[in-house]
Amino acid sequence: MNRPDGTSPDARTEPGDSSLAAMTGPDGASAGAVHGRDDASRAGSGRWRWAGYGAGGALVVVGLAGLAADAHHTDPLGWALWFGGLVAAHDGVLAPLVAAVAVLTGAVREPYRFWVRAALAVAGVLGLLALPMVLGIGRRADNPSLLPLDYGRNLLLVLAAVAVAAAAAMAAARLRARRTGRARPFRRRRTH
Repeated sequence: MNRPDGTSPDARTEPGDSSLAAMTGPDGASAGAVHGRDDASRAGSGRWRWAGYGAGGALVVVGLAGLAADAHHTDPLGWALWFGGLVAAHDGVLAPLVAAVAVLTGAVREPYRFWVRAALAVAGVLGLLALPMVLGIGRRADNPSLLPLDYGRNLLLVLAAVAVAAAAAMAAARLRARRTGRARPFRRRRTH
């Protein structure tokens, strides 16, 4: 006897069995087939994932072996401090900053939100890349050809170009939204 949803009692998964292979749709097909993927394609993607993990792990081992073998040239302690500082800066500064910007830009309505976030992402990456040059790291008084430009001004010009491009994209999105009747860039606050 079938249930109201059309499934038979034996087509149901056990409570706590969350594997996709054990789940079935109304016609008895597996959940992978219901969602357009069969079990073979999932197994194939899993093999590729593990192959990628293996290749990446092998490259890490080769890199660390080279770092240790040429320790008199590579300064493993300095490298470890640099790498640890990079991880700490990413997890302690960059990731929370990106999350905060995502929350703060959440009030911007689509499609404007995409352009605001894209502009901020591009500006952030450019700022991080240009920061050592803006700070003059590596500049030497006895060699004026090292970092000879005004990198602070140039960064501001590039960031202004990013802002203009984002504003133009938002203006185009606003024109398209006006034609369809949805032109407000910010969500209305609900009043209770």
